Amino acid sequence: MHGIKVKTRDDVGRLVSIMRQFMPFLHSRLGYDQPVTVKLVSDLENAENPLGKTAYYSPDKMEIVLFTDKRHPKDILRSLAHEMVHHTQNCRGEFDNVGNLGKYYAQEDDHMRKMEEEAYKGTMLLRDFEDNLRMEENKMNESKIRDAVRTAINKVLSENAQVEPVEEELEESVFAPNHYCIHHGGVQMEGEIKLGKAINHNWNESQQRVTEYDMELEDGTIVEGVKAEDILVTEASLASEHMHSVAKRDKEDVDEAHCGKRDDDSLEEELEEELGDGEIDGDDSVKGGMDKNPKVTRMDVAADVKARKKENLKEWKNNELFDTLIEKWCK
Repeated sequence: MHGIKVKTRDDVGRLVSIMRQFMPFLHSRLGYDQPVTVKLVSDLENAENPLGKTAYYSPDKMEIVLFTDKRHPKDILRSLAHEMVHHTQNCRGEFDNVGNLGKYYAQEDDHMRKMEEEAYKGTMLLRDFEDNLRMEENKMNESKIRDAVRTAINKVLSENAQVEPVEEELEESVFAPNHYCIHHGGVQMEGEIKLGKAINHNWNESQQRVTEYDMELEDGTIVEGVKAEDILVTEASLASEHMHSVAKRDKEDVDEAHCGKRDDDSLEEELEEELGDGEIDGDDSVKGGMDKNPKVTRMDVAADVKARKKENLKEWKNNELFDTLIEKWCK
């Protein structure tokens, strides 16, 4: 359907490569039904003329001639699109009853002026082609990121395959409620992925999870109500390790929602319930005698319990985060 002849001394390898993608795109949009030949030529004298020729179409030969000297490849592609519209017009029979055209045919012939006006729509075809290429490239980059995330998660899971699960009682009584929360990620906007950070989120009571985030992009733009599944996650954690100043709870108002570590008063209250008052003798603590007191005191046990809970929380956090990422990225 298309033939390309190179009759120029310029290095047009990259140009020809793009043309081989662009010409099928033009055919799909314009729908011409006759083959066309495109010739790339050099004319230094023409190139020195500020108003010299850039391209022309020969209806009898069904041939497009493109001048390449001192021109940007994108400008040459624009000329190609213009002349391809003329080829389409020729295939429709628009030039059948046209006699010899003079130099000023666009000014003297109403029909040919309309043909020329239509041909300038080829510029938009180049824009559409360029945008499509960029969108496809973004999709490919997103796919590569997803593959990298899958690989990383699978590696971590294989390395931690022998980690024992944390008891549910500990998970519920000490650390609940917890939730998976995104810190940084990419948002698809204007045909590309823009990176940003989460500055706020809601809490969906029925689903018991965060479903929407407010994102601040790198250029300072605030995007509200971004669905969690639409964010390309680059950093996330469980609720036990971060804090948002204000969270939006679905269908009810709250003054403040924390996603941070539990404060010392809360932990101390739990230790009061577990340990009671006074000293504790014996080997109740793995790390007993921390304060140079030969007896295992209440504070020794408190320190030991806190250390155990911290270790269990680390294991629980890893398992929960891995499960969430696997569900999101490894479909």
